[in-house]
Amino acid sequence: TTSCGAGARARLVVCESGIASDCSSQDRPAATETCYRNDTCFWYASEWSECSNTCGSGEYLRSVQCSSGVDADCGAERPVASLPCYDESC
Repeated sequence: TTSCGAGARARLVVCESGIASDCSSQDRPAATETCYRNDTCFWYASEWSECSNTCGSGEYLRSVQCSSGVDADCGAERPVASLPCYDESC
């Protein structure tokens, strides 16, 4: 039920005769199970902020998150969340 992160998968489980009482409930296979995928997870980076300082050294900042909410699921190198900036207008 998800392409990235925790989810569940389901299947239809029916008695071969089509009559549930003909089959033992003890031998009935599970109709659902949890699963976890991270092969389609990706990094999401927001837009860069303005420089944090209007005079001199500062930083550009942005939010960087894995699409599953769990950083370990995104295998590629995490994009940078801050860069230096310098405003000489003072």
